[in-house]
Amino acid sequence: MRLRKGFSVLALVLLGVLFAAGNLWFSAVRSTIPLQLNGRATHKEHRLEKTPGVDDVFLITFDNDHRIQVDAPIYEAIELNRLVRKDAWSRKLEIDGKFIDVDWSTDYYRMLWAMPLVVLLFIVLAILALMNRSSSNAD
Repeated sequence: MRLRKGFSVLALVLLGVLFAAGNLWFSAVRSTIPLQLNGRATHKEHRLEKTPGVDDVFLITFDNDHRIQVDAPIYEAIELNRLVRKDAWSRKLEIDGKFIDVDWSTDYYRMLWAMPLVVLLFIVLAILALMNRSSSNAD
């Protein structure tokens, strides 16, 4: 029983780490830096969220039906029917032969700080859960 609880706590910590890594990855992808792009922008969609202007979602669909969520500056720079090219991990986005610099978003930098803190919190809570379990077994 004791070993099973330890595995459960470890599984929850690993799940927290995976969610934190996923959160960091998806905020990085919105900058397009990790992505390779090669296609024409066929559709743009701006979705208003609970706090318009703060947490809006910007989507771009390409001629191969690939849709990505991007940061606001990239959404504004890409016009419909323009050829968009970019190598993976490059910070240069080519739009119909014109190059623009892309950078990590503010959200990405915030996640870069927040997600390690979340993981640390998961680890601390796991240690406390394991300590509590072992002290309650001693009673």
